[in-house]
Amino acid sequence: MLLVLLLAFSVGAEQLGQIRLVMRYRGNAVSGGTVKLYEVTDYDISNDPEVLARQLRLMDTDGKMAPIGQDGTVSFVGLTTGIYLLVQEDAATGYYAMKPFFISIPITVDDQIQFEIEAYPKLEKIPDEKLPQTGQHNLPVILLMGGGILLISLGILVQKRK
Repeated sequence: MLLVLLLAFSVGAEQLGQIRLVMRYRGNAVSGGTVKLYEVTDYDISNDPEVLARQLRLMDTDGKMAPIGQDGTVSFVGLTTGIYLLVQEDAATGYYAMKPFFISIPITVDDQIQFEIEAYPKLEKIPDEKLPQTGQHNLPVILLMGGGILLISLGILVQKRK
């Protein structure tokens, strides 16, 4: 009788999922910043994740916020079955924020249902603010001035010897 009760309890329990984001740029971990997770209750395939992210920010909707660790990862655990929107609230220094995207729990990979999901969002580095060289370089000006002074000096020496 105890065995039957345990089976009934395990069948009725919903399996919880996990989303782990791995933030990498050219193979190197990118730490810093925060990611916010929203559970999407009214999902339409035509929804644009960037538009939905802006709307949720404007409405100041609650979500789960987590910092990106030194190893470049952030995890959200204990998630129920559903569709989620991931938004990077604060980007790591020197990088643009990742684009918001949807992810569902569970997902099917190779005919296997998975509740633990690992995602690798695309990161882009902010280019250096160094301005391009415009105008003339200083070296040719210095060489021309030095050559001019040398020619004038030679001209003066030649005139004195005559």
